[in-house]
Amino acid sequence: MAKEKIAKESLKTLLHRVCGYSNAKGSCPISLIQEILSFFPEKIGLHLSERQLTTGYNGLAGIGGQGIVICCHDIGNKKVALKIVRPVLQQAYRISENMRDYTPSLIIPDHRFIESAKLQYSVEEEAVKEIRTFVIPRVYFVEEAPIPYMLMAWVDGLSALATINSQNDFIYSLESFKKVLDAAIFLHSYNLVYRDFKHANLMITDEEKIGLLDFGLAKEIDSRNLTMTGTALGTMPYASIDMMRGAERADQSSDIHALGFVFWEFVTMSECPDYEGVATKADDREKYRFKIARKLPDYCKKIFFDATSNDDSRRFPTAEDFKNAVENLINRARSESKRQNFIATEISQGNLAVPEPPRPLAPPPKAKEPGKKFKGLTSKFLPASFEPATEPAAAKETDSEIFKRAIAEKKKAIGAFNCSKVCAFPGGCNGSGMCKKLLIAQIDTFEDIFLN
Repeated sequence: MAKEKIAKESLKTLLHRVCGYSNAKGSCPISLIQEILSFFPEKIGLHLSERQLTTGYNGLAGIGGQGIVICCHDIGNKKVALKIVRPVLQQAYRISENMRDYTPSLIIPDHRFIESAKLQYSVEEEAVKEIRTFVIPRVYFVEEAPIPYMLMAWVDGLSALATINSQNDFIYSLESFKKVLDAAIFLHSYNLVYRDFKHANLMITDEEKIGLLDFGLAKEIDSRNLTMTGTALGTMPYASIDMMRGAERADQSSDIHALGFVFWEFVTMSECPDYEGVATKADDREKYRFKIARKLPDYCKKIFFDATSNDDSRRFPTAEDFKNAVENLINRARSESKRQNFIATEISQGNLAVPEPPRPLAPPPKAKEPGKKFKGLTSKFLPASFEPATEPAAAKETDSEIFKRAIAEKKKAIGAFNCSKVCAFPGGCNGSGMCKKLLIAQIDTFEDIFLN
């Protein structure tokens, strides 16, 4: 027992040293990671691969608030993810007559790590029963010795924001976010709340699925309190005001609030700016929301505000409602994209003239000297504020007007077509003009789809 206790304290010390390094490749010494892996049972055989050692990759995949994730290989040389609970440094004070000293100690915060690991295991078992648009890493096993840890399947992919930025496609970003909503709908259907939706916990796999990485704050909704009163959980600005105030219960509305800010990140393809206000103050949160909403397109702002309201009764009732709003936005974006492509094709084929840019405004007229004739009159007969009329600038042609003009020119060209000589109608129309009517009917249908 004494030997196990010493090993446990040594491992906690090494993990605390790892937390002092960043997640950047090569920042943490490889020897430190190898020493940590040596504390785990030999039957697992955790080790760094030869490729990792050759390239200098230490395997440190992430350092979170609850755990440390290391990418390594097991005894069968299979790539796995080792998640170890993160020890917390606690100061134990002792006050005497002459001095005040303290003894630092590393402790394991609570049993939430084990609970969340078991929850992830059960949820993943249900998720793999059907084909999904998201992935939950499989948990192989969970142990409490030497300190709490779990071994998971490694999921290949990139962070969600990095992938979205590389694609630089608005519709692709919305489709990816819809997959995040699919994951939320699945969890809520099993009476679970994730409570930690943010871009750092999301990845896009090589199969174009969303990976849900960290279940550290996930909980089951039941009649019991999910958090201790007064305990603030989550990350700003994703965490709702109720969570930061230490609400006794968390529900699906807290996830919808966080997903609203994830929606902002996917649309703008950037991280949410740092929150500088008071997390529990509604006015500060409102100022922050309206400030960052300026970066969103106008047709995305309503969705953002409906998801991130400080009043949970004004948010989307369910994740399914959130998804429906996003799907409508995707359909609108696709229609707009088709319209733009149609106009560009017509212009490139010479069927539509390139719209002329608006003429610049005419320069203001020069002031007339007193007594000088102007259009047959002297200035003494004119009011002091008189200015000669200028020709108004031509209004810029909108996309809808360009589209309508293209349709009209197309119909005009069909009307002038002589079908008695060459007919495009299969089998010929014998000069009846049926081919013209059919083509014009098709164009009318096309016009109705885009303009309505």
